[in-house]
Amino acid sequence: MNEVVKPLANGARTYVCGPTLLVESVANLLVGMGLPAERVHTERFGPTGS
Repeated sequence: MNEVVKPLANGARTYVCGPTLLVESVANLLVGMGLPAERVHTERFGPTGS
């Protein structure tokens, strides 16, 4: 994961989209690895109501 995240330290923005648990886990991991939270953008989706 460090090999993927390290190049992002130059100011890139990250976008994470998916189910809530995945998005929150990845966003927390990115912030924990040193990316500023304001550069981690998220979009969550889940099942529709029936």
